[in-house]
Amino acid sequence: SKRPEIEETEANWENHIRSDETSQRVKELSARKPSVSESRNIFQNVEKTEISDFISYLKEKKTAIQTSSLHQHQKDSFLQLLNLLEEEENNLGYYNLPTGSGKTFIEILFVLLWKHSGVSKKNSVIMLPTLDLLDQMYDDFLVFINTFGEHLGFDEDYVLKNVIKMSSNHISHAYVAINDGFRAGGKVLISCNESMENMIARNVEDLAQFDYFNFDEMHTAPINLIEKIKNYSLSSNSLMLGFSATPGARARYFGRSLLKMKIGRAHV
Repeated sequence: SKRPEIEETEANWENHIRSDETSQRVKELSARKPSVSESRNIFQNVEKTEISDFISYLKEKKTAIQTSSLHQHQKDSFLQLLNLLEEEENNLGYYNLPTGSGKTFIEILFVLLWKHSGVSKKNSVIMLPTLDLLDQMYDDFLVFINTFGEHLGFDEDYVLKNVIKMSSNHISHAYVAINDGFRAGGKVLISCNESMENMIARNVEDLAQFDYFNFDEMHTAPINLIEKIKNYSLSSNSLMLGFSATPGARARYFGRSLLKMKIGRAHV
């Protein structure tokens, strides 16, 4: 059963979704279709993320990460992210990690570092292929916080207030697009690939709400979705990371391989 504070948070969001005012705004925005010229030029002058400040923050956190009880390959993943940001002109990369290696905790660590660094002024999104994985990811956020939060300086209150599930069973993509709380930034969305696809299909401008994109099980993500987010990421200096035990052909969209791990051994 869910903890009372989680049930209360989800109930509050449900009340927002069902309000007449929100429903009307969703209908109005969903009816809007940007022109071809809009879509082509929309990110030409988008605000770029200042990665150098994030690099400085990661260096400050390096000792805390290395002295934590994370597994060694999870610590190595952190170091490879730092190397990527220092060495590459773009912020694209992927991790080839087997099932059971704890890649979910790596994903959660990265997005929490991103949000707590103070660099991000927008939202982050973790995309997954199924509702079951979406719900599991949210639960894993709480497990991660309870296990490592105190040592790394993360608190559970942040998760309960700012980590939101977006799918047909939770917050709708249309609601996220028009809600002032989301547009103010600072949220972490956990989304099904389909929900993110629907948001972009309705209005590609909504990508400008984000500056961090995480593809869990990247080998399942629709290529069209990856391409659109990659193009935006390159324009905005945003982060785009992929995670999978079997990256396959999708790997070419993510640039640099950051860590490849076989059971019991990791390779950079």
